[in-house]
Amino acid sequence: MKVYVGRNHPLGDSSGYAYEHRLILAEKLGRKPLRNEIGHHGDKDKTNNDPSNIETKIGNADHFLSHRKRKDLRKPGDPNPEIRCACGCGSLFPKYDEHNRPRKFISGHNIPVKPREFCHCGCGQKVKTVGRKYIPNHWSERHRLLLQNKETICSCGCGSVFMKYDKFGRERNFIAGHNARV
Repeated sequence: MKVYVGRNHPLGDSSGYAYEHRLILAEKLGRKPLRNEIGHHGDKDKTNNDPSNIETKIGNADHFLSHRKRKDLRKPGDPNPEIRCACGCGSLFPKYDEHNRPRKFISGHNIPVKPREFCHCGCGQKVKTVGRKYIPNHWSERHRLLLQNKETICSCGCGSVFMKYDKFGRERNFIAGHNARV
């Protein structure tokens, strides 16, 4: 918001207008603000020029810091401490990268080395994503049957115990080769 103050006013532009928040900042300081002194609206509402809402920021870095959305970034001038890699290798590295973003791992260390596991349904396929129990978009009637898979006795009368469903979810009544017995 601009206010007419006249062309001779120290904060006025060539048309004689000055920003209201700059006038309030000058009044708070008791002098004309220096070039690097910026009037910052504390509640981020540019139309609220209440003197209690106008803060003095020194330089653009300090002013932009108050408008930063990410609060976990390193502030200008803060130290960059060394931390240990979270993968457990014990390597030391600077906590913040060249863009002042926090890091927990050295590049390439954030992927835990785990052997691939098989789908828990018993289908025999390997799970590609570490930590998953089932293959994505792989859930089906077959998986439900295999999870409810129960032991059963061979129908040929031999008394052998086996799982009711094979790895493909097909129901079985005999152990392989036993169905020919009479």
